[in-house]
Parts: sequence; C-alpha cells; structure tokens
Amino acid sequence: MAAMNMNREQFDEMIRSGKTFLVDYWAPWCGYCRKIEAAYEAVSETWGRSIPVVKINIDEEEQLSDSQGIEIIPTLVLYKEGRATATLRVPESRDMIEQFLKASLESAGETSDPEPSRVYDAVIIGGGLGYFISYEVGSFLAQCINFPLQRNITFKSKGNPVYQAMWYFIAWIVISLICNGFNNLWMPVAAVYVPPAVYNLLVTFITGGVSMVIFFFVFKIIFPEGEAKKSK
Repeated sequence: MAAMNMNREQFDEMIRSGKTFLVDYWAPWCGYCRKIEAAYEAVSETWGRSIPVVKINIDEEEQLSDSQGIEIIPTLVLYKEGRATATLRVPESRDMIEQFLKASLESAGETSDPEPSRVYDAVIIGGGLGYFISYEVGSFLAQCINFPLQRNITFKSKGNPVYQAMWYFIAWIVISLICNGFNNLWMPVAAVYVPPAVYNLLVTFITGGVSMVIFFFVFKIIFPEGEAKKSK
C-alpha cells in the first residue's frame, strides 16, 4: 500500500509518542518527487511494519516543513524519540533510501531488518498553487524589466506607452495561459520518464518558443518603428 500522507496533527502525535518513523517531504508539482515515488512506495511496502513510512505535502503543511528546515525536495527525514536524527536529500533510488534507512537505524541502536509491509490508506492531497503563483510573479517582474528595454533600446519607440504596455500585458497573459495549460498536459508524464535536466530544458524551450511567436506579432502592432526601419 502507498505511504500515508501525514498532516500536522498526526506528525505532532508521532513526535510526542517518541516512535521512530520516516518522512518524505514532497509536493505534487515536484517532478523529481514523482520520479522517486515508486522507489519510496517500495520502501514503504518493505519497511512499513518495522517503522511508519509516511509523506508530508509541503504545500499543505508549509509551516511544518519550514519548522523542520526543509529547503530542498524531496527530502527524507528519520525521526526518533521526538527529534530528527538523519536526513537524506534528493535520493536517487530505492537502494539509496534503504541503505540510508539501515545505516540510520543501526547508528540509533535499532534493528535494520525490515518486516513484511504494514498497510496504510493513501490520502491524495492537491497542491502546487504556491509554486504557480511564485512562478507567475517572477515572470511578471521579468516582463516589467523587459518591456522598457524593448521599447526604449531595441525599437526606440515614441508611441503611446500606455497602449503599448496594455498589448504587452495581454500578450504575457496569453503566453502564460498557453504555456501553463500545455505544460500541465505533458509534464506529469515526462517527469516520470526523463531526467530533471531534460525535463526543465523542455519547459524552457516550450515557454521560450511560444513567447517568441506571440511577441513577434505583438511587437509589429505596438512598435511600428521596427517595420519602418525594415522598409528603408
């Protein structure tokens, strides 16, 4: 069975109990988290009866993940007697997770032999809104810098800045809708089958390609100076 998604109340209860348990801090939008999900679930199947193997969605439990100092995901943390005793960031395989678990348990004086799996109910939690908002805010700020550079340096335009900014903003909205809509179709699948570097490169190429095409036509409307230079 899948590793259980744990909330703050359940986490606090486990901490108070002093039990040993393993937590995977993850997020639904994290492609690498999904890539190692099968490996973590296999560990849960193997080790589940020895120790609880659980997951915490950082989008749903942001304060909890911050309080535990989680800066990179996926991050695995082993807790014993109410405190974190070992941490593994960005595991690469099931073997790496199991070696980490065995070494951590042995150093803590516990048995490192897994027993047959313990069954948990899976709780599917949505998320990713924080990532989406931060991405869009960053993109908007970048366009706030890019627009005056294009207007004043590239095209040396003397047109109405309000009219031009309005069309530029509309173009950015259209690009955001197209790219996010299309990426949401293929990204969950690609994240499972391709390395993170390739996955991120594809996102960059798609976003850049769509932006180039749309801005090409919008610039013809708002910066006619460029067309005038070509005709001379």
